[in-house]
Amino acid sequence: MTQALVLAKPLEASFVLRNRSVVIFVSFVLLLPSLLFAAALRPLPAFLVISGCVGALGLIAQRGPCSTDGPLDAKVDVKRLALSIALAGAMLVLGGAMHVFHPPPDWRIRDAVLADLSQGFPVVYGVGSTDYLLRAPLAMYMIPAAFGRVFGLYAAHVALWAQNGLLLGAILYLLGTLGRGWRHVLVMLLFGSVALLGTMLLLAAMGQGEPPAFDPATASAFDAWRPYMKPWGAFHQFAWVPNHALPAWWLATLMLLSTRSQCDAGTLAVSIAGCAFWSPLAVVPAAIWAICIVLADWRRQLASPRLWLAALIGLCFLPIAVYMVTAAATISHGVAPVNGEAAGFPPLVALVFLHAAFILAHRALVPKRLLLLYLVNLLALIVLPYFQFGPNHDLMTRGSIAPVVVTSFTFAWILFDANLSRRGFMLGCALLAAGSPAIIFELMLTTSRPAYALSDCSLMEAGYAAGDREPPSNYVVDSANVPAWLMKTEGSARKLAKERSCWP
Repeated sequence: MTQALVLAKPLEASFVLRNRSVVIFVSFVLLLPSLLFAAALRPLPAFLVISGCVGALGLIAQRGPCSTDGPLDAKVDVKRLALSIALAGAMLVLGGAMHVFHPPPDWRIRDAVLADLSQGFPVVYGVGSTDYLLRAPLAMYMIPAAFGRVFGLYAAHVALWAQNGLLLGAILYLLGTLGRGWRHVLVMLLFGSVALLGTMLLLAAMGQGEPPAFDPATASAFDAWRPYMKPWGAFHQFAWVPNHALPAWWLATLMLLSTRSQCDAGTLAVSIAGCAFWSPLAVVPAAIWAICIVLADWRRQLASPRLWLAALIGLCFLPIAVYMVTAAATISHGVAPVNGEAAGFPPLVALVFLHAAFILAHRALVPKRLLLLYLVNLLALIVLPYFQFGPNHDLMTRGSIAPVVVTSFTFAWILFDANLSRRGFMLGCALLAAGSPAIIFELMLTTSRPAYALSDCSLMEAGYAAGDREPPSNYVVDSANVPAWLMKTEGSARKLAKERSCWP
């Protein structure tokens, strides 16, 4: 009897669900789109991608040299995890998911991509005498589109909402575990730039006189007060660009875990490789941090078989990288021009980084490794605006997401530190409140405007309805440019609609 109880105790302990399981689950969901994508590739590149996904998940599941006594080793708080997922699902619905409320304009294109993928992949469009292949970071759509092919377009939208809600909920749960619970997460979700004051200072600095009239009925986003270099707040990110925000928030979470010795360079490297199919620009800050980790202890790191294995696994994702960079020169890129847009950069830094001044003034309250992570990401926020990639300066808008997450986490860490003075706490609350108009305005847009039905328009039809007369270079590429060894591009080409109203 005693022996049976002794044996039962370790058996029971082995079934305890720990926070590390949440990391493995999120990693699996983020890697699964790459597995689905492999089905469209030729045998050799498909084998490489499948090997990379399996290897990456195996490496992440293995503890490696991480600390054995940290937040990932604690038991999962099932109630808090469930509430985090519910909060995430509600936020996404308020942001326009499922079209319960008015979605941002960007969703007209994303709905079209989901509708096209729900009919099969690869997707080829016929425009005149040219066939164009859908070429973009498609990871967010792959799992929902698989449901759409079986159960229809509405099921695809339900699956998209469920997938994003699970990912965001798990991320918020881990951030609360790393930080100081619900209040820490709440500050991160409310965190934003001082948009209203920014508009006035920027116009004054550029000599444009009084601010122009602001019409809420026609405005698209309050957080976009600086179109060329806008760092978005959390709600804006998940409403407008969840395909970029989710991998960025996840990589920011892994970076924060690394400051607690709960995530090594190998785990971060393979996660970057897997997230690149979600958003290749959003992974840039995490890649910089991974390099910093290696350089900080380069002798031990370069002697680690785990790091070399991670590098080998990362190479297995090259077929996806080749797919996404095919004819990438057609996408606008280069060094940001020094013109009217860039002239207001100094006041922008002084304003957006008011939070930076607050953090640096209270740096004694921040653990050294977290402070170093923050400084690296602050440097990224300063440098990114000078480089351009994408039609709407996407490198800045996508690449700034993870640094803003790290900033908001560090800001909240200080705000709830017991040693923070009352004056410091009141100043932090004032900075937090100053960013609230952007969130209020975004909520006003989604809840006051009428929702519209899901559309089955193709990407080309949606673009034409939005006023575009040329195929979008950031979404499609001439199929003749796709390497023959990579994938078959033969398929049923869709015609470009000349006259069609995709939405009411």
